[in-house]
Amino acid sequence: MKIWNIFILLTVIFFVIQGCGGIERETDPMVRDEVLELTDEAGLISQRAQNLEEEGDFKGARLLYEEMVDDYSDSPLIPEAIYRIGRCLEEEGEFSDAIDWYEDLVDDYPDSDFAPEAQFRIGICLEEEDELLDAFEAYQKLFDDYPGKGSLSEILNRQYAIGEAFMNGRKRLFVFFRIRSGLGTAEDIFRKILDNATFSKASTRAQYSLGRVLQMDGDYNGAILEYNQLLTNYPGTEMIPLALFNIGICYYEEALSSDYDAGEVNKALQNFTRFVKSFPDNPKRGEAEEKIIELIDYKAEKAYAIGNYYNSPDSYAGARIYYQEVIDKYPESRYAALAKKKLAKLPEPVAGDEPRIISGEGQDDLKEK
Repeated sequence: MKIWNIFILLTVIFFVIQGCGGIERETDPMVRDEVLELTDEAGLISQRAQNLEEEGDFKGARLLYEEMVDDYSDSPLIPEAIYRIGRCLEEEGEFSDAIDWYEDLVDDYPDSDFAPEAQFRIGICLEEEDELLDAFEAYQKLFDDYPGKGSLSEILNRQYAIGEAFMNGRKRLFVFFRIRSGLGTAEDIFRKILDNATFSKASTRAQYSLGRVLQMDGDYNGAILEYNQLLTNYPGTEMIPLALFNIGICYYEEALSSDYDAGEVNKALQNFTRFVKSFPDNPKRGEAEEKIIELIDYKAEKAYAIGNYYNSPDSYAGARIYYQEVIDKYPESRYAALAKKKLAKLPEPVAGDEPRIISGEGQDDLKEK
């Protein structure tokens, strides 16, 4: 009897549950069927559009994708459809319109698998539109917003190419006219590449080009710092010879563009000499050797000029010292022969005749003359 009562009770409970809608399921069958039907219909359109793409009918494919986006906006296939519309527009040469679709995809479906690639394509299209700085920023947005997505080397290489364009004469747009120098823009781009990935292949070139940009802009001290950074961080790179040569050039320019500074001249000589010894087969060797000769002549000229200053009856001893310095230290210079002639014409030194030599700032003033 008790068993019978328990059976009746369980039966009542079962019918009560069914009357209330039954046991809740994870997905309502009707909803699930609607989603599947929607996906199937959108998928058929997508397949037809892809077939047209493969046949080269990009406009026809694009129209089908656009129909799909309009009629099946809830389909999970929409992000891919938007991306394909952008690619079709690229093939049609409509880069500005493609950018609009890619931006919609990134804005509306930022977590889609197609969003990082769409962001990358924005940069490609902007390059095609000759909007290089905007293209760089698009690639940077990809790097910042989607770390680890896309090809890092391709992103950095494209950023570097943009920086190189500005370094090589591209001017920055300002109020619809390209009148601003691109060197500052190139510097910013190369620094950003180094921030993005310090030890990538593109970063090696960016480090060298950063020094080059500063050198071209007349900031020789800044350029020397960046070239030395290359020597320190990338010792095996093919850029080392050029960096070492350009360090010498920077010291050379500093030495000749200001009042005579023996320290700058010596540093230029040291770097050119190191370059010639380290890379004897480098095409720049001849130019480096010419600079070495020029700098030695420059130092000899200054010493010879001081000898001429002292070349008077009351200071022949001082003149003798500086003429002899030219002969001993700079025998290959063109001033060595002149110093020998001057020295031969000086009267014989008299016992007790001490040279009157100006030292310190006064001697520097003489060298400047």
